[in-house]
Amino acid sequence: MSPLIDMRTSKPVQASPETFAATALRGLYRDILKPDEARRLHGLMYGEPKEQDGYDTVYGSASEADAALFRYLALGLADGEALERIARTSTRYREKWDKHRSYLARSINWALDVTAAEYQRRQRKLATSVEEDAAPGATFQLLDDVEIENTAEPEWLVEGILPTDSYAVLYGESEGGKTFLALDWALCVATGTPWRGRPVKQAPVVYIGAEGWSGFKRRVRAWKKARSYVGRAGVYFISATVNVREPKTAEQLLTDMRAKLGDTAPGMIWLDTLNRHLAGGDENSSKDIGLANATAATLRAVTGATVGYNHHCRRSDEQERGHSSLRNAADTMLHLGVGDDGETRELTCSKQRDWEHFEPLTFTLRQEGDSLVIDDPRVPDPEQLTATQRKAIKALVKLYTGTPVPAGQWLTMSKLAERTFYAVRAQLLKSAKWVTQPSSRGGYVPTATAIATAERTARSTATPTATAATAKGLRSAPAAVGKNSSTTEEPDLPF
Repeated sequence: MSPLIDMRTSKPVQASPETFAATALRGLYRDILKPDEARRLHGLMYGEPKEQDGYDTVYGSASEADAALFRYLALGLADGEALERIARTSTRYREKWDKHRSYLARSINWALDVTAAEYQRRQRKLATSVEEDAAPGATFQLLDDVEIENTAEPEWLVEGILPTDSYAVLYGESEGGKTFLALDWALCVATGTPWRGRPVKQAPVVYIGAEGWSGFKRRVRAWKKARSYVGRAGVYFISATVNVREPKTAEQLLTDMRAKLGDTAPGMIWLDTLNRHLAGGDENSSKDIGLANATAATLRAVTGATVGYNHHCRRSDEQERGHSSLRNAADTMLHLGVGDDGETRELTCSKQRDWEHFEPLTFTLRQEGDSLVIDDPRVPDPEQLTATQRKAIKALVKLYTGTPVPAGQWLTMSKLAERTFYAVRAQLLKSAKWVTQPSSRGGYVPTATAIATAERTARSTATPTATAATAKGLRSAPAAVGKNSSTTEEPDLPF
């Protein structure tokens, strides 16, 4: 094992000392060390500082404990500089290492010497198990174009929405439903339940809900009730704030996850919200957001999970708050908006590093017991059309001359905000009462109900000139949309 390669991805590691250490240790735990060796090394690396003075009861002295740390690391590392770099991130670190450099050098060289034969034996065993073709001693794995084409294809955690092994941010206005959506993803992934018809890759989930914790019990209960799900879902919740500006906090989180999940890695780790987990940090600071990005990278490097934050957007527009380095680092950026009706939610993709952006998705929050759950857009009741729905129907009727109306023209005529228009369009199409789409790539057609109702409303409320103009606009409608249709009892639209 090379100390500069992530053993999960076979890619060079270029990261902070903490990230470098976490990546190397994951490889050691999984591929090199025996279980008891991994447990002891982990204790030496991340044991509570107050325990360090008592190591003489286990190892004989503090120097013996240092030697044990270096020896376990040397079983998988042949580079003394890399070994020291990792050791310095441990709670075992003490001032003596800096005051007496000769002591540190002697200790590391001793560890490399006494483990040299065992290191080589374990490397040969590892090379055989993974059928490596690389030359002995190779540090970097070089792949040609054909080998690149034959590497594993990227996978989806939630098909079309969240890739596996990625960094995602879900942002939107306060109380817009971000937690309900992220929790819906989490429970679907943990149980293997398709999300709104999209397949998921089932895996345990860790949800760190430092904001709105008191409501999680009701939300989980509502989700299970809505889906008639009984039993343990496989989502593990944490109510505490994880200070993403402090690397050792992330290491403690990883330690606690290992203690709970064992050798099973989570497929999704979600932190709700970024602001809360900055623990007093500044969203506009490149340093603080850089540390938040690094924590996500550490969690992802060690577990292979999709790591995500819930985040807020600015009040002035739909852009996420804070420093631009958040967007630059993320693989996926998703915006959750609220329609003008205050009920419809629209999920849009504003960044997808390696995939196409998906079409906007709309849904609502439906009451379930004493909480809410994600649900399909509400089908409009003809007797209770909203103002925006009436406005959209009126615009389409005005534009229709016998051929389907393109979405762009309809949007312009409606004078609705773009995200509101698309949400309303989805509602009306689902109803099929007022609008149809003859083909998936074609335009839109008002139904006979919409045209006949508009015609009656125009006759009863407009001036003669206006009525004539309206009739002219409807003159090219198909014969099926004629007087026989207008005799049907339909509610008037207050156009």
